[in-house]
Amino acid sequence: MLAIVDVFAAGATGEETMEVRLYDKVLATFENVGGDFENGVFEKFSFYVDFEGGEEGDIDDIFVAFTNDLYVPGEVDRNLRVDAIVLSEFEGNTDDPIRYETEDAGVYSTGTWKPEDGVARGYRQSEILHSNGFFNYSSQPEANTSVIIQAEGSEGGEQFELQIDGEVVETFTVAQNLQTFVWRGPADRRIDYDQVRIAFINDQYDPENGIDANLIVQDVQVGRFFSRDFAIRPERSRTVFSTGTWRAEDGIVPGVRYSDTLHTNGYFQFGDFDTPSAGFFTGAFPDQGEDRLSEGAGSYTVSISRLGDLDGPVSIDYETRPGSADASDFVPVSGTVVFADGVQTSADITIPLIDDDESGEGIESFDFVLFNPTGGALVNNGGVRTLEIEDNDSDIGIIYEEDFSGPGNRGWTIDPFGTDTADRGQFEIGIPEETLLAGQPFQLGNGFGNSRALVTGLNAGSGIGSNDVDGGVTSALSPQISLPSSGNVSVTLSYTLAHTRSATFSDQLRVGVVVDGELTNILTSGGNEGANTLGRWREVEITLSDFAGQTIQFLVEAQDETNTVLEAAIGSVRVESVA
Repeated sequence: MLAIVDVFAAGATGEETMEVRLYDKVLATFENVGGDFENGVFEKFSFYVDFEGGEEGDIDDIFVAFTNDLYVPGEVDRNLRVDAIVLSEFEGNTDDPIRYETEDAGVYSTGTWKPEDGVARGYRQSEILHSNGFFNYSSQPEANTSVIIQAEGSEGGEQFELQIDGEVVETFTVAQNLQTFVWRGPADRRIDYDQVRIAFINDQYDPENGIDANLIVQDVQVGRFFSRDFAIRPERSRTVFSTGTWRAEDGIVPGVRYSDTLHTNGYFQFGDFDTPSAGFFTGAFPDQGEDRLSEGAGSYTVSISRLGDLDGPVSIDYETRPGSADASDFVPVSGTVVFADGVQTSADITIPLIDDDESGEGIESFDFVLFNPTGGALVNNGGVRTLEIEDNDSDIGIIYEEDFSGPGNRGWTIDPFGTDTADRGQFEIGIPEETLLAGQPFQLGNGFGNSRALVTGLNAGSGIGSNDVDGGVTSALSPQISLPSSGNVSVTLSYTLAHTRSATFSDQLRVGVVVDGELTNILTSGGNEGANTLGRWREVEITLSDFAGQTIQFLVEAQDETNTVLEAAIGSVRVESVA
């Protein structure tokens, strides 16, 4: 079920990066968060989220994280201040948004500093993340805390103690299949993650009789949090300290062992341990902003980032691993990237794609994998990124479809050539605010078929002239689209253009096709001189047969030539081929 989440935030320096997650899934990343940190003036950041459960309590799944903390005494101190998050259009309700204040008692923080204990996890009742960490919001404050453990044994019959602050509160016996064990704390006690310890207590090792008892702990949930929730930055495995895990290189020694198994009597202790002194690597992210490209796009370019502490040289190995896509679909790559001491933070790897003539392949995938970090660095989130390749050889069907309903910019680039001249009303992707002219819609308050669109200025301001296109041109460029060499190809566009009576035909909304840097206009909608034109969605189908077999992009431009009041939007783009 779709809902809109608004986050109201401000950065202390204007350089802060904020990440919003639905559990492990990153919904949106906002860089250079502005606002007035000291005086509590916040910017609004909006995006859609799909709550699969469709219940108000699903807000517990939202995490707002600060991810690029930097503190240099006397020079810079980055901090993120989050006033509140607002859930609107929940279950179709647009009139009664639900607001969650960050300082409420039910909001959990992992990055808030207080003079009595520094930066500590807990219900801190503060709006500020002073270090990398997150706020997690809840529909209700917690009272008692449940601890839920998923575990199994290699032999069956293995026993473990659940300890809270060193006190045994319950003992469980596991089977050879995965089971769930629940302990409910007292009603007046709130348990935090780092108070929990799981101790294996009845190890048996008799190789002559084929007996080797091991306790395998798949996951632990403390209250509303899973162990994975504490892994925004850095590598999640560092939050588990073990005294009973065996590794081939050093046997059984205490430490952060990156394992879910206790091989001998010992314990898992949850908390913050062994923060990597050499930083950590993120899984690779495609520079195109999409995890799916047409096979005709030429190549994937993926970026490997080194975050956190940059002291010392480090390296990371990478390779592609086939899935449903193999060496007939892309050129396998592998190698090692070396990051210099304190300097390099990213490296780009190019993966060539093979544009074959085989039809019916559909969507195929392969993995780009990071492994074997050196120099004390770690790999975040397992280092695996799944990339998809879409067949472009089908004779009929939808080739590209965009209705702007998902989060982010969907691979579209605003002001792609750095030539925009409009002072206000630049293109944005999101939920537009309605404006009215003589009581009738001017800027529409909805997209075409959903709430989002590509719009010249989302905010309504104080009226129709507050945030319209002013004094020039604003533009947006689509992702690359590979067209088949046969069949009848067309694009269906939904758009709106509204203006006041001072407009002329030179005040326009234009859509063009870009191929190898050359632009061909396919739609020009100009002003109707002497008449007010209200906003309404129009739909048009345009042939693309002249571009068959080529890789194209759509360039959308809105132009205010006569200083009229002008609003424009694109609601959907659908490219399809028919027999």
